[in-house]
Amino acid sequence: LLEYKSATARVSGEFTGHTGEVNAMVASQKASLLVTGSADQTLRLWNLKTHELIASMFFAGSQWIAWMPQGYYYSSDEGDKLIGWHVNQGRDHEGRFIRAGQLKKYLWSPEMVRRAIILRSARQAVKEMRPGVDDELRKLLQRKPPEFGIRLADDQSKARDGYVAVEISGAKEAGTDAAGFSILSNSRNVGDVTARSVDGSNTIVEVPVEDGQNTIRITGTNEYGYLTERSVTALARKTEKAEAKGKLYVAVIGVDKYPFLTDACSGHACDLRYPVDDATEFLKVVAQKSAPLFSSMESLVLVNRQALDESPDMARQTYTVASADSIMEPDSHAIDDQLADFLDRPGEHDTTIIFVAGHGINIDEDYYFIPTDGRKQDAERWKRSSLVDWSDIQKSVERAKGMRFMLLDTCHAANAFNPRLEKDAQDARIVVFSATAANNTAAELPELGHGVFTYSILEGLRGKARTSDGGVTLLGLADFISREVVRLTASKQKPFYYV
Repeated sequence: LLEYKSATARVSGEFTGHTGEVNAMVASQKASLLVTGSADQTLRLWNLKTHELIASMFFAGSQWIAWMPQGYYYSSDEGDKLIGWHVNQGRDHEGRFIRAGQLKKYLWSPEMVRRAIILRSARQAVKEMRPGVDDELRKLLQRKPPEFGIRLADDQSKARDGYVAVEISGAKEAGTDAAGFSILSNSRNVGDVTARSVDGSNTIVEVPVEDGQNTIRITGTNEYGYLTERSVTALARKTEKAEAKGKLYVAVIGVDKYPFLTDACSGHACDLRYPVDDATEFLKVVAQKSAPLFSSMESLVLVNRQALDESPDMARQTYTVASADSIMEPDSHAIDDQLADFLDRPGEHDTTIIFVAGHGINIDEDYYFIPTDGRKQDAERWKRSSLVDWSDIQKSVERAKGMRFMLLDTCHAANAFNPRLEKDAQDARIVVFSATAANNTAAELPELGHGVFTYSILEGLRGKARTSDGGVTLLGLADFISREVVRLTASKQKPFYYV
């Protein structure tokens, strides 16, 4: 695409990047930006004055990706599978194609893409945010990601009932070693396995499956953190008497009391009315409606004991469901340590639910949950060591085996799943229900006796989200919660979910 000076009819600049005919464009002289559309199916954003390519965009249905010439990108959950780079390996070797998602550890950076657009310069954004890093993409492409294949093993006779044998091949080829594999069967985390070859190159692993069609997704990671994902479909039917169903693990956190924040919320105390009610009532309803579907239920309850002491009925129902030694104050150490230990217990057949209610706060690009011992350094600054970094909670959830569900009823709740954490949760197939968008506050209505989001969850689980066949499905519950929260708040609060 060439730029001409109208006065002289001479070429004054060139916009280089499209690989097909440019058939649409729009310019903003005020913003010094140019957007072009091409037959190569991409949109490209340029600096109108310097002719620098800032970012390219590609869309495929509901999936999308925006990437900079230096490789840094921002995408939807599956968008980083849409583009990549061809690497020439010489005349006698087949070229290698590396997808953007394989280099997620290094190149996934919504902040970088956003900064490039603000500065109207990809080069300046990299210089500002990655000082001293030069030509990172070229160096990354010189290394090889893990190379391996997977298929259902020919001999399934040795696999246990409820499992299929999957063969991983080629994982030990020179230069492409996979240091380890993580396995998801449908959305169930099987955990990490180490490749152990049975014949010098192949490995057999047993993967739990359910009756019917199963999607088994195996991700190999090498020493550089490069990822390669392979998947296979298995049709399974258990031939013996099914084993007892897995356990249900439920952790609830509710913070009403903030004794060190007496004037930190717009000059007022930060105490809340309903988080402990929300957490304990959620635990009770899950125990009544969901626990019977499992072999047993274990719980962790981190709530203000003062709130329990002030409500004998609440205390009685909580102690009926949870043992006394599993009920603790929701301070920063308990949330960090006890929750991490609790999430190490589930096995591959188990299901884990984490419910959190209380105050949340955005600090820069990060999200923090405020425990009961949260403090501020001064009127403007939070004491970060007294807060709970949400990324630490999410890492513990990602490590937990089995099915994982997170429900978050806090102010600015969706920012707990900022672009990076949201992407990680989606890749790990964690089901997420969040009370608000990142810039919303979570409403409490006295007539409901709960936060609006939690009230909607409870009503849905009690039966109002039933489908025509009489059951409550994940999508049905998500749809009910979304409609109910919007209705009760007159569209002022909109929940977020990923199922």
